[in-house]
This record gives sequence, C-alpha cells and structure tokens, in this order.
Amino acid sequence: ETMSGPTSLIAQCKKKYGLCWGCHGDNGEGPGSYPQISGQHPQYIVQQLINYKNGARINPAMNAIVADLGSGEIEALGAYISSLNPGKVVPVQEDASLGLVFNY
Repeated sequence: ETMSGPTSLIAQCKKKYGLCWGCHGDNGEGPGSYPQISGQHPQYIVQQLINYKNGARINPAMNAIVADLGSGEIEALGAYISSLNPGKVVPVQEDASLGLVFNY
C-alpha cells in the first residue's frame, strides 16, 4: 500500500475513483443502467470490491479495475465512495444477510 497520510489518501482515492466515474458518474449517482454507489455503506462497497477481486462477482470491467488494488486501497475507496453525495434521494433497503442498509 502506498497511501501515507490523510492528504495523500484523499488524493489517491480521487485518482482511483477516476476509474469508476465513467460508468458510475462524477458523484457515484449511477446514471442510466449503472448502479448508484455513492452514499452506500462503506463496508458494503468494500465487500463488493472484494467480491469482484476474488471472482465471486463477475463483471469483466469491474474485475479488471480491482485486480491490482490492495486491501488498504479497497478500504479507502469504500470510505471515499460512501462519502460522495449523489445529489438525489434514493430508496433505502436492507439486506438481512449482510446486516447492512444500503441504497440501490
């Protein structure tokens, strides 16, 4: 992991998010058929990124994007993405199997 402090962490998260915004939007709002990722619970985002990394979820673009991310980068991205404001209200649903509440 190369992240070394709060300023560096934020800068690196913004840079890493550059791989995401093309599909998920500038603020993670999920335009069109792409899912909204902003405002999600950070641990939910982390788990989904891990699932793409280990092949439990299959999407060629996502699998390629997360392939080289370390665990610290995944945790930081989860926190960063969850802090983004999508600028719209979305319904909140619960996933009892994960014990989390998240936006779809």
